[in-house]
Amino acid sequence: MRALMPEIERQIADGVHWDDVIAALNAGGLEVSRETFKSYLYRYRRDRRSANASPISVEQNTDRNTGPDTGAMEDGNPPLETPEPEPDNVTANEPSLGDILDPRKRDAITDRYMQQKPTLIGKKRSESK
Repeated sequence: MRALMPEIERQIADGVHWDDVIAALNAGGLEVSRETFKSYLYRYRRDRRSANASPISVEQNTDRNTGPDTGAMEDGNPPLETPEPEPDNVTANEPSLGDILDPRKRDAITDRYMQQKPTLIGKKRSESK
C-alpha cells in the first residue's frame, strides 16, 4: 500500500473519488475499507509533511538585525521622557506594613477597618412573619 500511495495521491489530485480508488484497490486484491483507506491517506500525508519540513536556521532570518547594538536607532522621534515617580503619600494615621504584621497591633487595625456584625446564633434572622 505504501508503494501505491504516491500514485493514489496523484489520482485524488486529478479528481478521482475515494470510493473509486478503494474499489480499484479491492479489485486488485487489497481488501481496504473506507476508514482504513482514510487512515492510510492521513498517515501518508502527515509523514510527507514532516519529511518536507526543514528546521529554520539563524542564517535564513534576514528580515531583522540580530547582531550587537552598535548605537541608538534614530528615527526622528523625540527621546522618551520618563515621568518622575510620585512620592508615597503616607499619612501618620495610616498603618505601616510593620504595624500590620505585628500580631499585637494587627487586631486593633482589623477592628478599625472591619465592621463587626452581631452574632445571629439563637436569634430570629428576620422579624417579618
